[in-house]
Amino acid sequence: MENNYKERLIGAITVMTDKQAEALWDQLLLSMVPEVEPDEWDKEMIESIKNDPDCHTPATEEEVREVLGHA
Repeated sequence: MENNYKERLIGAITVMTDKQAEALWDQLLLSMVPEVEPDEWDKEMIESIKNDPDCHTPATEEEVREVLGHA
């Protein structure tokens, strides 16, 4: 049995909404990023985040706007 992956992809993409196509594109880009082990600096930063209570509560939209100067 022959697999026509290109034709099947083209057909699927043709009927997608722009939002669906963008999500697929983002997935494809993310899948190409190599995964690397964290170095010592990364590990220290991860530990700092785990131990900082401010890093466990998401900022509100208003707080983000204030920090970005879009209040």
